[in-house]
Amino acid sequence: MTLAITPLYAGLITLIFLALTVRVVRYRRANQLSVGDYGDKALLARMRAQGNCAE
Repeated sequence: MTLAITPLYAGLITLIFLALTVRVVRYRRANQLSVGDYGDKALLARMRAQGNCAE
């Protein structure tokens, strides 16, 4: 049963990670920000959420 559950959770985490990535990309494009956080607290929060999910 473990083999059936693992891909399910891996898929769900992948969808969450992609959603967080889209949030970061959309924010960067909307505010014309490239590399780094520019001291923008909203961008930093989005980046940290994505990074925490990756860990």
